[in-house]
Amino acid sequence: MKKFILSIIFPLYIITEKIINLSNYDYPKKTSEENSTYNIVIMGTNDIHGAFFPQKVNINNNIYDYGGLIYMGNYITNLREEWGNRFIWLDSGDQFQGGLESKISYGDIMTDFFNIMEINGSTIGNHEWDFKIDFLINRTSKAKFKYICSNIKNITTNNNIFLPNQISTSILNVDKIKIGIIGLTTITTKITNKKNVKDVEFLPYVNVIKEKSSELKKNGTDVIILLLHLGVECEIKKEIKLKLGLYNKDSKFDECRKNDELYELLSKFNDDNKYFDVIVSGHTHETVHQWIKGYPVISNIDQGKYFNLMYLYFNKIGDKYTFLKDKTIIEGPIPVCGKIFENTLKCEIGNLEEIKKWGKLHNFQFHNKLIKKEEKLINLSKAWEEKFEKFNLEILTSTDKIMEHIYFKESILSNFYTDAFKKITGADFVILNSGFFRNKWNEGNITMANLYQMEPFDNELTSIYMNGKEFKKMIKLIQSYEYIFDISPSSGLKQVIKKYDEKKRILLNIKYYDGLIEREIEDNNNYKIATIGYNIPNGEGVFERILKWYKIKNFTNYGDTKKLMSKYLRSIEKIKTDNYIDKNNPRYYFKS
Repeated sequence: MKKFILSIIFPLYIITEKIINLSNYDYPKKTSEENSTYNIVIMGTNDIHGAFFPQKVNINNNIYDYGGLIYMGNYITNLREEWGNRFIWLDSGDQFQGGLESKISYGDIMTDFFNIMEINGSTIGNHEWDFKIDFLINRTSKAKFKYICSNIKNITTNNNIFLPNQISTSILNVDKIKIGIIGLTTITTKITNKKNVKDVEFLPYVNVIKEKSSELKKNGTDVIILLLHLGVECEIKKEIKLKLGLYNKDSKFDECRKNDELYELLSKFNDDNKYFDVIVSGHTHETVHQWIKGYPVISNIDQGKYFNLMYLYFNKIGDKYTFLKDKTIIEGPIPVCGKIFENTLKCEIGNLEEIKKWGKLHNFQFHNKLIKKEEKLINLSKAWEEKFEKFNLEILTSTDKIMEHIYFKESILSNFYTDAFKKITGADFVILNSGFFRNKWNEGNITMANLYQMEPFDNELTSIYMNGKEFKKMIKLIQSYEYIFDISPSSGLKQVIKKYDEKKRILLNIKYYDGLIEREIEDNNNYKIATIGYNIPNGEGVFERILKWYKIKNFTNYGDTKKLMSKYLRSIEKIKTDNYIDKNNPRYYFKS
């Protein structure tokens, strides 16, 4: 047997010719035409965020990759061959913003992917508006599929359908079954992206669902799918959350956050089958494969690293099909990559010490089909690969461990970034919004591509001055802001926060802390605060409320954050991550 060397970890790490059967269990099969039970399969993707190419880990100039739509495309081809017209693929939005490849192609690489692989429909994500309305019009006009969105309205024209290839609802005919789809996008877009959607109204969900459901049922739909760019987080340990399996209504499920948008929405219907039946969701970048308030729900983490399948069953009597919701089966999360680790059956990378326990890398099958690069996407990949690779080859520095931003607690990446901005600006304090961080930096080399993937937005580093009283008032507002379920990364501060639940918390105490000295923030002293232009001067999110009472003082714009950070990274030979988390002196202390 031939052996191939993988030098990402050490020279003896081996990929063999063994092929692993990823779906080595009794997964659902297509029922025969004569069977009284009829089934279809829904593939749900979400929050791909422009990540067409695999995520590359560069360790000592050796490469391993995971994710990648060229592999996801092969799954789609195989599943379509397996299920024929009973296979339906739906996407929950946030398709463009995030990936360097999407940025340099002005979104073309993503639109081409969805067109070539013939998606059945998508809803619109909040980040679809990031490049203003002209970009979204350009994208939707080039789509060979429909964007399904029922709850947006052009204020100027008073029209709910105002984008090319946008429809309010959709009916897909699969043999004699009519599948209705209602698409919705998060109403928080008006808060988080207010300048780019100033002419758009986002309509409340419940009334829209009831209205559109009634219309679909009048047209004879047999089942209704909510295709949502709003989501929920469920408290599942990562090793369980990402473990491939089959789930049904009797599977044991963990608690979900009751204040998240999707949970609140489903609570208003409480398993009332009059309006809809199953949910394909996104937005929160969370893996969900369970029943919530009586409804089957699927979603996954971002950048196309995983997807889910949902199998719907119908009782067939003559020409009448009755949906059997209790028989619904969810399969997932299904990993997307070229090779998987034999001990974990996953492909996402971790720390080197973890990887040593994961076993060898192998080719693999899913539903008895070998997963490989999709031939239909080879030319599309080649068209943009050279431009993309230039960024991958530009090494800025390296890190001794994985650096990632964790939304609900202090983390290495956010501490590193805020400390860097503090040094660059000479500020007393730095405050960033959690949405600034979009990816992680894996152990090893950090390239220009990694920088762009982590920070895809066109941000500018800015600073202002506030007196101590104003600053403490601002931090108290930030920490109690109902639309933010996570802490805002900071430098120069120690904060004590009382947490009541996911949406309710209050700042109890705040002090100046530079890593050595802790002291009070004096009301009458002036302090320099660094942030990004999204926050000040743009006043997005919670900063809109702050700018209602705070008049900007001594504003300075330092320029593009990626240019500043690339220069800063080049000045560091290697990032030692232990320098950015002090367990004995945390920046945030939570009291329950």
